Amino acid sequence: MTSPPAIFGYRAALRQPSALASLLLPLSQGIDYARVDGCLEKTFGVEIEHEPPCPWGQAVAPVYSLAWRVLLVACALQQAARIPVFEPGRVLKIGRDAKNASLFRVMVAVPLIDHYPRQKLMVLFNAATQVANWATAHHANPPSPAALYRYLQDKVIPSLRSIMPAGVSTVPILDGANRNDIPFRHLGASVFQLGWGARSHLMDRSAVDADSAIGAKLTQNKHWTARLIRTAGLPAPEHHLVRTLAEAEHAATEMGWPLVVKPADRDRSEGVTIGIKTLEKLREGFNAASALSGRILVEREVPGICYRLLIANGRLLYVLFRKPKAITGNGRHTLSELLQLEEANTLSKPPWRRGKVIKMDALTLAAVVTQGLEPDSIPDAGQQVALRDIESSEWGGDFGDATAQVHPDNIDIAVRAARLFGLRNAGIDIISADIGRPWHENGAIINEVNYAPYFVNPIAKAKLPDFFDGFMVGDGRIPIIAYVGGEAAWQQGASRQLALRDTGVNCYLTNHVQTLNGRQELMPLPQPGLFQHALALLMNRDVEALILVIQTDELLYAGLPVDRIDEIHPCTGDIAAGDADTKVSGTALTTAMLDLLRLYENQEVHSAVQPMGERVGCVDQPERPFTTDDPVRLP
Repeated sequence: MTSPPAIFGYRAALRQPSALASLLLPLSQGIDYARVDGCLEKTFGVEIEHEPPCPWGQAVAPVYSLAWRVLLVACALQQAARIPVFEPGRVLKIGRDAKNASLFRVMVAVPLIDHYPRQKLMVLFNAATQVANWATAHHANPPSPAALYRYLQDKVIPSLRSIMPAGVSTVPILDGANRNDIPFRHLGASVFQLGWGARSHLMDRSAVDADSAIGAKLTQNKHWTARLIRTAGLPAPEHHLVRTLAEAEHAATEMGWPLVVKPADRDRSEGVTIGIKTLEKLREGFNAASALSGRILVEREVPGICYRLLIANGRLLYVLFRKPKAITGNGRHTLSELLQLEEANTLSKPPWRRGKVIKMDALTLAAVVTQGLEPDSIPDAGQQVALRDIESSEWGGDFGDATAQVHPDNIDIAVRAARLFGLRNAGIDIISADIGRPWHENGAIINEVNYAPYFVNPIAKAKLPDFFDGFMVGDGRIPIIAYVGGEAAWQQGASRQLALRDTGVNCYLTNHVQTLNGRQELMPLPQPGLFQHALALLMNRDVEALILVIQTDELLYAGLPVDRIDEIHPCTGDIAAGDADTKVSGTALTTAMLDLLRLYENQEVHSAVQPMGERVGCVDQPERPFTTDDPVRLP
């Protein structure tokens, strides 16, 4: 069995690159798929999309319905593993299995990111089939899914997540790119290319290629950050860097109470203790911080709350206020009971969609006591009770939009701080008692400068179109023109390239054998074939337009290298078959190629599912698919 290409092509009218998969499924009669969908949605967090009509009649409609649910589950599992896949795929063909007449072989097109290993595809679809079959078998009265949860949480999702070390912002940001019609490809190591050619940019989480590596390094240490901020004439925390408890106590004597103790080189508010007013509390804070780092900051506490000013491309995008995680009273239950109810609600969700459970532990007890409450207190209906002293990425928090309240002077220091560190995108944390007043009036400080800030809350996600507008030109696309046929296709493509060059467009021309740069000079490329040539040119920032001369059936097998063709020009002569033994005529191949191109012409994506291979037999399975023949058993 040959391996699929590491880089996938566009096919079957999908908006993301895809591969083919062959599923082996039973014909299950009398299934209430509305109840199956409810089970999948509630138990596994699967987002249910409307099932397209089955184009092969009622006889195989139940198989089609099951295959569609397998695709929905596969999409949900990939997203749970932080893999940016945003559509379920397509069912392409259904037929009885040659070895077992009671089973059906289902060909599907599956959206994937590039560099997706074959063995991970097997893991994905074995798991997706297992979940879909479980929901189908138990849709009327589902048993406990605990065993299936363990299988997915311990085996499947970690295996898929190992494909790319994505951050929590990767999927939300690329979902935003997808919604704004910006194409993207995975380059490896969770780095993505957005857009093509001269309009492309690289992105890792929310960091972009214009961000300074030096600035990113400096922000990893709070002591370095504060020192640079202070030197640049911006308000910074007053602190001492210490290594021992004795040094911490000496720093406290010099600065006075209240204090904050935290590691100098940790993120997510890990090991932070605030409101320190005694030596005993100082020792507790020091021990908590020193468990995570050997470099500890003892810092003068500044009154107020933390505001995140997101600076993108030199301007303010939004301002969030950040408060500790809280629970809302209902006037009936005690705090302990409210926490138990919240825990039960959390545990009812799939493990990969659960937040962190907060119990009535020492941290919670300390937080509620400072608010004059006890575990047995009954908060009033609507009363907010903080469960932690501070907001943190570890425990979460409550966010609100303060963009309209921020004072221009506070925006100014945030923009200056981002520019100081050379960051195109930065989360500037300002601690202020009132963000509506200028920092120099109320003693506010820049507490942190964050590289690759999060885009996970609804306020941030709503600003993604503005975020992309700041550094992308339009949707990041360049003109893609296709000429299809024999020798005439190359001649007409070369003439068009010359015409575009005369208008000042740096247009490149390529077929499966050769490539011409914008000056119509031969440009050697090491990888053979039109697909590889096109990929290389789409990554080349000198390329302002690209002409593809299609003279073979290669793209029928590999898929298209791009998701949109601006112009399609059929030319004299048919394309050639790569396999000399094929019995399919060149005219049929040319027709099939033009049909594929038209699926992606001028952003028109056909919603109807068209069976593949009806016109041209050899493109029935243009890439040998992986299969899920072996039964999946829970460990």
